[in-house]
Amino acid sequence: EELDSLHVRLDGMQRSDPRFPGLVSEEHGALRKLSECEGAFQKMDREEREAFERLSGAVNASHMEERAHAERTKYWGVVASLLGTAIGFLGSLALNHHRLSGFVSTMDEHNQRTQRELTQFRGEIASHLE
Repeated sequence: EELDSLHVRLDGMQRSDPRFPGLVSEEHGALRKLSECEGAFQKMDREEREAFERLSGAVNASHMEERAHAERTKYWGVVASLLGTAIGFLGSLALNHHRLSGFVSTMDEHNQRTQRELTQFRGEIASHLE
């Protein structure tokens, strides 16, 4: 705005006017101030872009780390599940083997007792038949 106002005043003024050099100095000062502002703006814009790039890189790194953690967690979950299943299966086999061996020993004892009783019974029958 200030520059536009100065340009309008300079355009309507003769170069021989004694105020002309003062207006040109004002214009020069305003142009210098505008140039400094543009430079500061460009510097701040560049710094903002660099900060955004760092932020974006940090967010990407965080996402990659989170994905890697999720993958590790998933695989450990699968391994733990399989390991738990295997331990359960082996435990069930051991328990069934223990129960079956107890059943077999009970059956063996029962068969031996039955054989003794049968042998006794045959002996008794044979003694009665004679």
